[in-house]
Amino acid sequence: MTKRWLIFDTPYLCYRAYYTFRGLTYEDLETGVLYGVLRDIVTFTDTLAATDIAFCFDCKRKDNIRKNLCPGYKSNRHEPSTPEERRLVKEFGRQVKLLRTKYLPSIGYRNIFFQDRYEADDLIAAVSREIRRREERGIIIASDQDLYQLLTNRISM
Repeated sequence: MTKRWLIFDTPYLCYRAYYTFRGLTYEDLETGVLYGVLRDIVTFTDTLAATDIAFCFDCKRKDNIRKNLCPGYKSNRHEPSTPEERRLVKEFGRQVKLLRTKYLPSIGYRNIFFQDRYEADDLIAAVSREIRRREERGIIIASDQDLYQLLTNRISM
């Protein structure tokens, strides 16, 4: 049986969950990102009959490789300007870090990819290349149209 991978653009899932479940709390801690992503993992895994999963995360450093190659990369992004916006960004980051470092590993997931100076898209490309090399199948879960260049008879989106 050929393995069927789900390759998650995890920041994409995190932002979806953040905007869908913002305000969800447990014991006075915000949990919307955690809840939404974990719910999505179960839904996608069951629906798409995955045998294996890869989670790809962004690094948070400002000097990532893409930015060094193209200084204008993501220059149109809004920087948080109010104390509340900064608090929300910090809270979002806290939940993403917990997901990556605590919750996914404690559930038993092992393919959690995070590399200093690289973005999730770069890691998704590397995972896709390895899946093709092994002649397995992969489904990318993302909304970024840049990832269309990875599509083959073995990689879908």
